Amino acid sequence: MHEAITPFLEIVAEHLPEALKPWVDGGVLHALVVIVFLVVLSYLGTRKLADPPAASKLQIFWEWIYEALGNYFENIIGHGKGRDFLPLLGTFFLYILFMNMMIIFPGFSSPTARLGVTAALGVFAFFCVQYYGFKYNGAKYLMHFVGYPLWLAPLNIPIHIIGELSRPLSLSIRLFGTSLGKTRW
Repeated sequence: MHEAITPFLEIVAEHLPEALKPWVDGGVLHALVVIVFLVVLSYLGTRKLADPPAASKLQIFWEWIYEALGNYFENIIGHGKGRDFLPLLGTFFLYILFMNMMIIFPGFSSPTARLGVTAALGVFAFFCVQYYGFKYNGAKYLMHFVGYPLWLAPLNIPIHIIGELSRPLSLSIRLFGTSLGKTRW
């Protein structure tokens, strides 16, 4: 039986200053690598914008991603609103995709195989849902907690609040479990 190779950034995390160790581990460093990678790719693809004949291949790639995700979100969310959510949902999509793809490179591990990373994404998604719920629906957003018929409100409100509060946990455990299962095979 062979011993697993320790990912490179795990070794780096062991040598961090003691003050950072409670906050930064190998998973956080891997997630930061993905952020830096996506920022650099985005910058390189958009620094010299040009029309199609003179556009760089990276610019064309980013435009293709933008259009593909934009059309996808338009079909799901609805015409006119899908593009409003493209920056947030597209960032989530690309960030999670690239974090999951890190496992294919020797010396790296998937940050989403850490419950702390997926929990942070789940909590952020929870607050985004609440923000956009109020932004697009105002106080009417609270009506989804009440439900219909109104006489069932005393039963519906606690059930919906528990459901909303458990969603970040559910999202984080599902992503964590999927990633952990991929890393163990």
